[in-house]
Amino acid sequence: MGRKKKGGQGRQIKLATWNCGRAYLGKQKKAELTHFLKTKGIALCAVSEVDMTNIGELTEMQYSISGYRHLLPNSWENSQTARIILYYKKELEDIIKIRKDLMTKNQADIWVEINSKDPLLVGTVYREWTSLDGRKSRLDQVERLDGLLKNLKRALQENKTVIYMGDMNINLDKSQSKPDDQLKQKLQKFMGEQGMSQMIKKNTRKRVVGRALQESLLDHVYT
Repeated sequence: MGRKKKGGQGRQIKLATWNCGRAYLGKQKKAELTHFLKTKGIALCAVSEVDMTNIGELTEMQYSISGYRHLLPNSWENSQTARIILYYKKELEDIIKIRKDLMTKNQADIWVEINSKDPLLVGTVYREWTSLDGRKSRLDQVERLDGLLKNLKRALQENKTVIYMGDMNINLDKSQSKPDDQLKQKLQKFMGEQGMSQMIKKNTRKRVVGRALQESLLDHVYT
């Protein structure tokens, strides 16, 4: 899924978020991603559900894509793991600023600023069910969501255009709505209060559970 936005000197910048389906970026996945980026002219793409670990000198070779730079979340520095990678074209280096001040310490989120006449802040996220230290209670998930939204609110206070996108692991499919879904309620309440709109209207996942087809809307793009 993608979105166009005006960038530096009025050029159009295509943004995208791509879920690789809980896998390390092996040869086939990397080939699929490279084909997508280059045939669609994507300038900046967040890839989520990446099972990335530090394999020393081979790490760069494993995840690099010709013509693109890639960024990792702060969790890479803290635990040598990453569940999200942000790729951007090398030609954007002069207008891209990494915003570590808007990133959490141990979650899969990355923020960059695209400097232009209309500055743009892009936040990318993969909201995990379990924290790095194994905590996955509903209370813990709420606390970690609060951390992500706190930084998003700080970004919104800079009075710049903000795009927030990625795999939130919060199902917005109304047909599967649960009245006690605290995470969904918190997310939607926050986005409504901040004037943010969810741009993805159709379900983004399909899988067979038993003999039934189950669909869900877990991948979000807000602006």
